[in-house]
Amino acid sequence: MADYYYYNTNGDSLVGPSRFRRLINEHCAATSGDRRYGEELGRLAPGDILLMYENQMGVVAVGTVREQWDRESHRSRVFYDSGEQVPEYRIKVDWFDLSENPIDKGELRERLGFISSRTIQRIVKKKDEVERMIAERLHDRSSLSPSRLTKVSRQTPPSEVGESVKDPPARMRCTTIRIVRDTAEARRLKELYEYHCQICGERIELGPSSFYAEVHHIHPLGGEHQGLDEHHNMLVVCPTHHAMFDLGVAEFDSENTVIISDKFHSLNLKHRLAPENLDYHNDKIVRRHDRGGAVGNDGGSLGISQR
Repeated sequence: MADYYYYNTNGDSLVGPSRFRRLINEHCAATSGDRRYGEELGRLAPGDILLMYENQMGVVAVGTVREQWDRESHRSRVFYDSGEQVPEYRIKVDWFDLSENPIDKGELRERLGFISSRTIQRIVKKKDEVERMIAERLHDRSSLSPSRLTKVSRQTPPSEVGESVKDPPARMRCTTIRIVRDTAEARRLKELYEYHCQICGERIELGPSSFYAEVHHIHPLGGEHQGLDEHHNMLVVCPTHHAMFDLGVAEFDSENTVIISDKFHSLNLKHRLAPENLDYHNDKIVRRHDRGGAVGNDGGSLGISQR
């Protein structure tokens, strides 16, 4: 399970304001000084989530750790420009830029209870609150346009239409962050279904007696939606069907039937789903324009809450 950490750049005191974008562009987190500062990066594991804290601004980026620290010391620097001959230590991180709408100090203190002055500080308590804060920023369309959800760098120019192509096609580097919640309530539900998707019955085997599944919140959490993190609002699903729900491709016909691409799928249902959550999904999430606006008799809710 991923852990959450504050990553404090100490930006304004060590490298000047707004230098954090170097870290975002270089896809890394960095520390500098004697060896113990490098060892701080050794606490991180692939999949851990970092909250990049910039002094005077708050959390300006959130990122996913991509590797174990390589334990190397770098004399050529990416982030620090101090004149002292001390090494820089780095670890690969895929960042998502929140600087246009950072999580400020007041909000961090109110919701998490503290701000860390340490370079790397694990967030032990209130993980659910961390997830909600991140989800709210990712869903805030007023400050995060769809183009900013993916960072793209083109390495070769595209060929003209009709041109004979001998070279490899253009490549794009894409970085995304997806928050996969694993609360105690979600874990209990996964165990109830033995990690099988409630739609297709598949489950991902990680090893002997080790399986993977995801939980979808029918009425989404955070942002404009403000759904509840309770089992009446959850489905155990495989990653494929999770994406279909998130994208509004899957639609509820009833509490135990889902429509995907005009095909009906019966849900394996061992717990009760709140009808109002199903209605919310059909009304707010389903891509109705793909179905010619024909959702229900009035183009709105299917009225599942009345059944």
